[in-house]
Amino acid sequence: MTSDFVARIQALKLVLDEVYPKSFDVWVQNFEVDGNPERELLTWECMALTYRTFTEDRTLSMEAKEEVLQVALQCSLGRTEEYIVKNRRKFLHKIDILGLVACYRAAAETTFAINQGREAI
Repeated sequence: MTSDFVARIQALKLVLDEVYPKSFDVWVQNFEVDGNPERELLTWECMALTYRTFTEDRTLSMEAKEEVLQVALQCSLGRTEEYIVKNRRKFLHKIDILGLVACYRAAAETTFAINQGREAI
């Protein structure tokens, strides 16, 4: 695992620690056993960017923040907007979920562009 990859895991952990409190060693181990760790890290980076973008200017309860991560996870699994909205949430409303899906799509484009630049170096 390269130092750049490890630094990216550290950044990921910083963003998601409040809703996904795993030790750094657990994060690293999970990526080490993954069949395609680079793709998995990109997926998590996209979810983290979605989470940070959506939560940074909002006052949300911890439960709502956990739902934000769950919606981002559903997006990362390729779930449709209709599927995600259909699953009732206790703290997020339909308008929030639709905004999150749009935020995920933008984060995916950004993450892809960043990775393309990283590969070009």
